Amino acid sequence: MNLFFYSSRRAACPDGCSYPDCAERCLWTLRSRPALATVERLPYGALFPLPQRAPLRSGDLIIVHIADLQELEDLINIGQALAHYRLVLIVSDQVYDSSRRYHLLNPRYIATTRQDAGDLETVVNRIAQQADAEPEPVRDVSL
Repeated sequence: MNLFFYSSRRAACPDGCSYPDCAERCLWTLRSRPALATVERLPYGALFPLPQRAPLRSGDLIIVHIADLQELEDLINIGQALAHYRLVLIVSDQVYDSSRRYHLLNPRYIATTRQDAGDLETVVNRIAQQADAEPEPVRDVSL
């Protein structure tokens, strides 16, 4: 299982950004945790269709940063395409307080942008352990 981070917006923030809903600050915070240090950023913009260089495979974990309600609705509209991946959502306070529609994405975990990254690290470790314990799918072979 590979670990990815996605946000539809790129912020031109300095390293010391303190804006709570900033996707870049969120990614820096995640990468500061040992279990999340290898989080790979997916390209900005529309998540699907993916550029050919995007290394996503079925079963990978995508940490999705959602800053506003429009981003949430855009993701819900492509929900079927996300069904093949394990999702963890990091939502802004505005999204968390205004809507519960993020549950339509069937995430494994939902955090807010103000929540401690240690909680998310624990969840990702558990998801990774479950993924390692899952048997390999049986594939039909034609001879």
